[in-house]
Amino acid sequence: MNDNQMKVAEIFKEVLECGSVSLDDEFLQLGGDSMSAMLCISRIRAQFKVELSVEDFFTDVTTIRSISLLIDELNAKPAS
Repeated sequence: MNDNQMKVAEIFKEVLECGSVSLDDEFLQLGGDSMSAMLCISRIRAQFKVELSVEDFFTDVTTIRSISLLIDELNAKPAS
């Protein structure tokens, strides 16, 4: 795991209260719901300074791997 993936994994473990997670574990399969998605989004926003939506956690970016990739993409975009 790279640094961003490890940070997202820690957020998942804390919010979802699970002992371990892998890069490809699905948010919903780990017990995620809309409330825990909001908590994850808040912590990700504070940690990485990016904006994610609740919809992200239920559609395309549902794993630690995909969320980390999205964070990298968002951070690579020039500020507008």
